[in-house]
Amino acid sequence: MSFTVGLDFGTHQTKVCVEDSRNPLLKRYTFFQFKDLKGKCSFVLPSIVQINKDDTLSFGFVEEAKAKVSERDVEELIPFNFPDYEPTTRPVKPTLKPYPSAPQRERRSFSLSDLASLIGRDRESIEYKLRCKQIDEINLDLEKNFNSNIKEYEEQEQKRRSKWEQEREEALCCYQEKAKEIESRRFAPYRFRYFKTAALGDNSYWDFDPQEYNPRLISVLYLAYVLYQIEEDFGSDTYVQMGVPQSLGTPEGEQIAESGYCLLILARVLTEKWTKSEFLKLTYPHLLRWYLITSKKNTIKSLDIQKLKNDYGVNMLPEAYAGLVALTAQKRIPNGFSLLVDIGGGTTDIALFTLANDRRAPDIAMVVSVKGGLNSVIHRISDESGLSMDRIQKSFANLIKLPSSKNALELLSGTLLESVGVIVNELIAKLRALNNSTGPGKEALVRALRSRPVYYCGGGGVYTDLRIPISEYFSDVRQVSLNEMSIQNLSSNVSSPYDTILAVSYGLSILNDLKVECTSPEDLIKPLKGNEGDRNFTRDYSD
Repeated sequence: MSFTVGLDFGTHQTKVCVEDSRNPLLKRYTFFQFKDLKGKCSFVLPSIVQINKDDTLSFGFVEEAKAKVSERDVEELIPFNFPDYEPTTRPVKPTLKPYPSAPQRERRSFSLSDLASLIGRDRESIEYKLRCKQIDEINLDLEKNFNSNIKEYEEQEQKRRSKWEQEREEALCCYQEKAKEIESRRFAPYRFRYFKTAALGDNSYWDFDPQEYNPRLISVLYLAYVLYQIEEDFGSDTYVQMGVPQSLGTPEGEQIAESGYCLLILARVLTEKWTKSEFLKLTYPHLLRWYLITSKKNTIKSLDIQKLKNDYGVNMLPEAYAGLVALTAQKRIPNGFSLLVDIGGGTTDIALFTLANDRRAPDIAMVVSVKGGLNSVIHRISDESGLSMDRIQKSFANLIKLPSSKNALELLSGTLLESVGVIVNELIAKLRALNNSTGPGKEALVRALRSRPVYYCGGGGVYTDLRIPISEYFSDVRQVSLNEMSIQNLSSNVSSPYDTILAVSYGLSILNDLKVECTSPEDLIKPLKGNEGDRNFTRDYSD
C-alpha cells in the first residue's frame, strides 16, 4: 500500500501521521490536520462523540447547541453569599493640647513706684510665649504621628480591601462555574468522552448505560470518522497502524491488543459499507443495530488475526513501542540504555531499550503500560472545584495554571512516576544479578547505567512538573522533540509542544509488520560479559 497511517487514538485527543511511500527511496511524512468548526486547522482531533437532536452524530469539534439532552433532577443552587467587607478601626485624631490662659494686662498708668510690678508682668508674658511654643511643638508632633498613622492605615486598608475584592471575585467565579455546572447537569447532553479507555477495559469514567451507549461502539464510530477524514486526502489505499496501551508479554496486554483490532477492523468494515456523507446522516439507533449484528460476525477470537490484518490492512502496536520507534528511526539519540515515558490521558506507557553501533534496531528491554495519566489530574481538579470532568477538560489549558492543578500534577509525578521507577528498578536489579562476572563486564554494565536519558512525550510530556528523573539511573531528563526524531522529508510545519504530542503518531506511521518482542535479560547483558581480549566485547552499550 502507498500510505501508512499512524493512528494515535488518544483518550483526550487523536493524532495522525501519514507515511507516503510511493517513492520508497524518498518517503515523506505528513501530520494530518483536522478542521474545527471555524475552518481552522489543528494537529489534534478531540476524542468527543455527540448525539445530536436528530439522533445523527458529530465528532471531534462539535456544536454544543445541536446536542441531544436529557433533563435530570439536580440539587438547588444556594444563593451566592460572601462576607461583607469589614474595615479595621480608623486611627482617632488626637486632642491637641490647649494654650494656658494668657497673663492679664491692666490698662492704667504706672508710676515709678510700680516699675518692679511691671517687670514682673513682662517676665510672665515671656514665660507664657515660651510655654505656647512648647505646646505648638507637642501638637505638631501629635499631628505628624496621626498623619503617619492615617497614611499607613489607608495603605493597609487598601491592601485588605483589594485582597477581599479578589477573593470575592474568585468566589463569584467559582459560584458562577458551579451554577453553569448544575445547569449543564440539569440538561445533560449526550456527549461522550473517555470511550477509548472504557472500550479497552477501564470503566472508571464512563457514566452512561453500557448497554444502550456501548463505549466500544462509540469508539468504532469515532475511528470510522477519522478514517473517513484521512480518505479524503489520501484515498482508501492505506495501511493503518494504531497504538494501544499494551504491556508486552502479558495476557492483559494481548487482550488489549485484541480489543484494539476489533475496534479498528469494525471501523474499516463501516467505512466500506457507507460513504462519509451517508454515515453522517445515519442515526445512532440505526448504527447501534448495525453494530450488534456486525460485531457478532467479526470477532477476533473466531477468525484468524493475521488474515484479518491482511484483509483490512491494519496493525496494532504498543504505544510505548511506537514512541521508541519515533526516537530511534534516525539514530539521533546516544547509544546505551534509554527510557521513554509516554504520559497520556488514561495510561502512562514506558519503554526501556538499548542502542548499539552494530545494531540497526534497538534491543527492547521492556514495554509496559501503567494505569493512570492526566485523567487523575482532571479528576482531582473536579473533586476540589466541583466542576464536571467534561467542563474541566474543555478549559484544561487555563485550569492547569491554578495552584490546585499544580498540586495535582505534583501528586501524579510523585505517585505514578514513582511506580514507573519501581518497575525500572526491578528490571535493572535482574540485569545486575545476571551480570555476576567480574572485571570489564561488570564495569561495562555500570557505565551503561550511568546518568542515562529519559525521554518524555505525550500530552503529559508537555508539563515541566511531570518531567522528572526516574530512579537513580535515568537522570538526564529530556523532552521528545523534532531534533531527536529528525524526521526526514517532513511536509508539516510543526512547532513545540506539538512535536512532543505527535511523536507516537510518527512512530506508528513507520511501517512495521514484524512481531514486536522484548529481548530477554540474558541477551541484553551478553555483550557485557566478554573478556577484554574478546572481539564480542567491543559491542558496548555505553556511549
